[in-house]
Amino acid sequence: MSGGREGKGSNGCIRCICWCYCLLFLLIGIAACLAYYFYTTEKAQAPTYDIQSFQVKSLEVQPDFSLKTEFEVEVKTNNPNKNIGFKYGENSNISVLYHDSVISSGKLPAFKQDPANTTVLKISLSGTSEDEAGSLQDDMKNNKSNACLAYYFYTTEKAQAPTYDIQSFQVKSLEVQPDFSLKTEFEVEVKTNNPNKNIGFKYGENSNISVLYHDSVISSGKLPAFKQDPANTTVLKISLSGTSEDEAGSLQDDMKNNKSNGEISLAVHVRVPIKVFVGNFDLKEVLASVSCDLVVDNLEEGKTAKVLQNECEPYVEF
Repeated sequence: MSGGREGKGSNGCIRCICWCYCLLFLLIGIAACLAYYFYTTEKAQAPTYDIQSFQVKSLEVQPDFSLKTEFEVEVKTNNPNKNIGFKYGENSNISVLYHDSVISSGKLPAFKQDPANTTVLKISLSGTSEDEAGSLQDDMKNNKSNACLAYYFYTTEKAQAPTYDIQSFQVKSLEVQPDFSLKTEFEVEVKTNNPNKNIGFKYGENSNISVLYHDSVISSGKLPAFKQDPANTTVLKISLSGTSEDEAGSLQDDMKNNKSNGEISLAVHVRVPIKVFVGNFDLKEVLASVSCDLVVDNLEEGKTAKVLQNECEPYVEF
């Protein structure tokens, strides 16, 4: 009798263990399916990288004319995915090349990067490269001279701010919404001129352009990022949109009153980061601010307004 009870008890334990394993495998399967679902539906994006700093710790020509280098680099890596993370392995390589010659190398640290995470890595690099008769270092010195020449042009030419002129102002949409807010869509053409003979500008992405009516922003947008060479004129087509509070339609009524006079006064404000360059060398980044007083004859939907007055004042602290 006791043997029968022991047999039944052991069978019950075995069944319990089997059920636990089955449940565990089921949970693992569900987790794997969810992970695969997120991976396939989210459309995984590659991480982005940005070099934050580059420190030269050593740069020496050895007795055998090889070039010994030691650098320290800070790299910012960003994971743009909301649900997907990355694990960086140990077998990595980062190399610094000069004219297709590897002059320094090292490894990224192995680390785990969670979703929507930004991490800054400090990486030590070193190397010894063949440099017969010091030709590589001589080449670097020549480029250093060119950089000095670029700085000379920048300081002696007295950099002038680019000028701006609003060429056209098209009203694509101007509607009062049920909540009395004002919805706008404009398309503006802006001509920008670089008066410098040797100095160019690189317009960054983090810009803003706003259209104001009586100190109220009614539409806004961004300038495209672009490179403007010396003595260059470029016409930019910029799309603007916005929804502004307009209690009881007072803003639009005011516009209608001004329309009867044939003149509507607007203000256009621009803020854009600009990187100054001479030749192949980027010298410094400055913030350009532009304030324009604009007078147009109408703001009728679907029409291009006639620009009656256009005065833009740029401010750039070089």
